[in-house]
Amino acid sequence: MCRLFKAIVLCSVLELTAVLGFVLNENANVNIGTESLLETLRNIRDNEELAIKPEDLRAHIVQQTHAQTDIHSPSVGFMIGVFEQLLQGDKMATVLGHTDAHTTHRLHQADTVRSFSTIRLEDESVGFNIPPLPNHETIRLMELRFLGNGFTEKRRRMTLRVRKNNKLIHKYKMFMKRGKSKFVLPESAASIVEDYKGNMSVKLVIQNLRDMANLEPILVIYSNDNGLMKSAMKSLTQNSNDDTKLNTASSTHRRYRRSSSRQEKKRRRKPWQGKVDNAEVCKLNDFKVNFDLIGWGPWIIHPKKFNARACYGQCPEPMGSEYTPNNHVMLQTLMRLKRPLAAPAPCCVATKMRPLSMLYLEYDDVVVRHHEDMIAAECGCR
Repeated sequence: MCRLFKAIVLCSVLELTAVLGFVLNENANVNIGTESLLETLRNIRDNEELAIKPEDLRAHIVQQTHAQTDIHSPSVGFMIGVFEQLLQGDKMATVLGHTDAHTTHRLHQADTVRSFSTIRLEDESVGFNIPPLPNHETIRLMELRFLGNGFTEKRRRMTLRVRKNNKLIHKYKMFMKRGKSKFVLPESAASIVEDYKGNMSVKLVIQNLRDMANLEPILVIYSNDNGLMKSAMKSLTQNSNDDTKLNTASSTHRRYRRSSSRQEKKRRRKPWQGKVDNAEVCKLNDFKVNFDLIGWGPWIIHPKKFNARACYGQCPEPMGSEYTPNNHVMLQTLMRLKRPLAAPAPCCVATKMRPLSMLYLEYDDVVVRHHEDMIAAECGCR
C-alpha cells in the first residue's frame, strides 16, 4: 500500500511540475528551478528501481551460486545490511558506525567490502579463511566485528595469528576494550594480507570465548579497487578481438555477398532510445545499462540493470550559467561568435556524477562495491 501511495504521489507531482514548466517557460529562472525539481523526482524514481528486499537478494545469491553460499551466515547478513544502507545514500563510515578521524579517513578511501564468517576451532579460538584477492586492490582497513545481541562485557585479551600454507607469518597480541562490538586490526596485519594477496588463514584466540556465546565474530576487509572496471573492460575487449580474429578468415569470402544485406539491416536498425533531436539543448537523457547484455551478469547479484543517464544535446551560443561553463568554454564561445571556425563547438558532457553500490559474487562470497562516477547527475557544456 505504501509503495502504491508513493507511486501515485510521484506521478501527480511529475504531471503538476511538467504543467508548471510549460506555463512558466517565459521565465528562465523559474524554468531552471522546475527542471531541478523534475531531476530530483527522477532520482527518487531511480532509487526506487534500485531498491530490493533482503529476501530477494538472498534468492538471487542462491540462484547464482547454485546454493554453494550459506545465505544465513552472519557475514552474508552483514553484507546485505551494508548494501541496503549504501543504496539509501549513506556514507561508508556512517554505515559502519565509525566516528574517529583516522578510521573514517581510511574508510573514505575504500570502495569494496568483504566479510568472512568464523570456522570454530579448538577451545577459545576461531578461524577465518581469506580467499585470493585481486591484484588491483589496496586494503585500507581490517576489523573484527562481533554480531549479535549485546557486546563484550569485559576487557579481553586476543591473539591473532596469520598463516600461509600452514606456516605462521606473524602473530599479534591485542586487547579489546569493554563494551565494544568492533575492533580495528593493526595496519601491519592489513599490509601482510595485502602483500600476499589473500589466499591465507587467520586464527583468533579470544580470552574467555565461551562467555561470548551470543556473539558471532566476523572478519571484515575494506579495500580500494584501483582497476576493476578497467580490468573487466580489457577482458571484454580482448575476448571481442579474439572472436573477430577467429571469424575474419572464415567470413572473407562472404563479405561482398553480405554487403548489400548488411546495409539494408543498418537502414532498418532502431536508433538508440535515449537519443534526442539535434535541435534540443544539452540535458540529461535516460541510458539503461544491462549487465547481462554486456556479459557481467554472472558475477553481479544486484542491480542487473540501472539507469546510468547520459548527457546529450546542443550547447547554445551564447550560453547561460545553467550550463555551468568554465572560463575556457566562455572564451571558446566568445571567439566563435566572432570567428565561427576559431574553435570547435562546446560539447554536452556530465559535470556531476553519482555513485552506485553493487553486490558482487567472488569465489562464492558476497562482496559489496561502492563505485564512484557511475550515474550522470548533471549536464553542462565543456
